[in-house]
Amino acid sequence: MCINVSGYLFLLASLITLLISLYHLNIDIKTRNLIMNYLFVFVLCSSLLVSYVQSTSCVEGHCNAVLCRALPESECPAGTKWVQNYGPCGCCPGCIKLLQYGEKCVPLVDATEICDEGLVCRQRNRNARNSRCLFPTNFGYAF
Repeated sequence: MCINVSGYLFLLASLITLLISLYHLNIDIKTRNLIMNYLFVFVLCSSLLVSYVQSTSCVEGHCNAVLCRALPESECPAGTKWVQNYGPCGCCPGCIKLLQYGEKCVPLVDATEICDEGLVCRQRNRNARNSRCLFPTNFGYAF
């Protein structure tokens, strides 16, 4: 995930400029304080959001700082498959649940479950909640 930090800094600088210019406007102090409070909360929330997104992003070299426990394939329970690159950033091995024909799935997501071999996660329409594990030749539900 890429974050445009320079765009965020431009927005932050613009908001600070706006806050400073509020002091020079000819509005009553109650309205000015209300606007400043809302802008302060906005800046605080957006800063927290950017910090959170950056902390959960998989940047180059992220896996170098992750300690993985050894997980042999034999430790994966039935109905799962051992994969080398498990999880959101793919740093450690793990056991991923295998979904069977007709089970609900979520396409295009680093998930903890995938369709079993020979099946694909197919959407019936644009609603991902209606996605099911189907054979590649199924164009709809054929239960």
